[in-house]
Amino acid sequence: MNSLHIPIHKTLHDELLEVAKQQQSTKTEVARRALEAYVCAHHQQKTYQEMQRYAEEMAKHSGEFVKETDKAVSKQVLGSTQW
Repeated sequence: MNSLHIPIHKTLHDELLEVAKQQQSTKTEVARRALEAYVCAHHQQKTYQEMQRYAEEMAKHSGEFVKETDKAVSKQVLGSTQW
């Protein structure tokens, strides 16, 4: 396992210590969970942004898709209809 040294202000250190005591945990474990949550939130935000860009890009082509779909459906309906 890797380790990381992060200088923090006394106020944050005291708050971290208090949270660790309340959770009957260590400062290291509380900090580790906080970093994991931060990194996870970052990945979620990045994924959301990529999906948003993709949706915006696909929206540019949605008119073409609708036209092609309507044409294909019309052909299928007309081809399967008994006259």
